[in-house]
Amino acid sequence: MYPSYKIKEARYFLNELRGLKIASEEFCFNFSALLSATRSATFAMQSLYAHKEGYEEEYGKFQEKLKSLPFAREMLLARNISEKQGHKVPILITTLINLDTNDKLTYECDPLPHDANDVIRRVSFEYGDDKEGWIPADLPGEKRDDLYMAQLSNAIKRMTESSNTETTYGIKLLENGKYTTVEIFYDDTESLLTTLEETANSFELRWPSSSLFAGLIKARIAGEEAR
Repeated sequence: MYPSYKIKEARYFLNELRGLKIASEEFCFNFSALLSATRSATFAMQSLYAHKEGYEEEYGKFQEKLKSLPFAREMLLARNISEKQGHKVPILITTLINLDTNDKLTYECDPLPHDANDVIRRVSFEYGDDKEGWIPADLPGEKRDDLYMAQLSNAIKRMTESSNTETTYGIKLLENGKYTTVEIFYDDTESLLTTLEETANSFELRWPSSSLFAGLIKARIAGEEAR
């Protein structure tokens, strides 16, 4: 398929995501399709233009541009995980905030439910009063673990008993990746797709194909430049 069509496909799945609850099967299915379509756009560029004179140099410039976008690298790695390990990305992050005490309970889980429950990967708690959550550095490992679990249990109790809480959501593309809000993820993805689209269009202008679709792209770009 032509690169521009794969980019259009990726944008379709991105727009689908915008209207979905992140902790849902529908979000995960469309997220997986978005990753696949985005990666396929680069494969399509290579397939269509690799035999053209000067392609290696131009594609090298494109790769350098992608390197300046750390998000692009995370999308590539997330796609590999999704393709080879299933729906283990993105990591969903939920933070509960006690507005009376500013306590924060955060947990990370797999995007798809396992049986009836989410698979919790990591739980952390931050007291509004830093001193209350402090663990002495010189405590032996076992006692540190016991104290941490006691504090975590107390934290969850305080959180569940509060009637004045706020919930925020975020995602990470990788287990050790960068935390981001869902809105920023959408913006970063749109920026990446725009970069892909600009590159695909420049390749098509330099090495026009004989397809009607390519002609329409060329006509559209010419029309935009004439405005």
